[in-house]
Amino acid sequence: MKQLGPKKIKAIILLVAVVIIHLLLDLYYRPMAYSKNINDFGLKDSFTQISSVIGISLLMVLFEKENFTKGKSGRVFLTLVPVVAMISYEFVQLLLPPLRFDTQDLIFTLVGGVFTWFIQGVLGKTH
Repeated sequence: MKQLGPKKIKAIILLVAVVIIHLLLDLYYRPMAYSKNINDFGLKDSFTQISSVIGISLLMVLFEKENFTKGKSGRVFLTLVPVVAMISYEFVQLLLPPLRFDTQDLIFTLVGGVFTWFIQGVLGKTH
């Protein structure tokens, strides 16, 4: 059995953390924010965009077979692919009932891309 490298181990830990944070926001924060009418600039509705971009990027790190994501070009690839995927998903929603398009989701997708950029920088560092 092939041993996991430090980058993949970090990616697993971060992915678990992202899933836990996502679940906490979904199960506890969102209902509480709605019940107390908290104005959080749309985070309660769009945090899924951030966690999706980060999660997709981390899954790409875990499932890569060849080391094509090394260096700066790999970091760009691992950031842009999830961002483009989630923006495309937002536009596809225009074709599906109930025809929802949310510009706030686009903004939070870009925020997720920024977080992903920094996370990929951390994953790329070897100590």
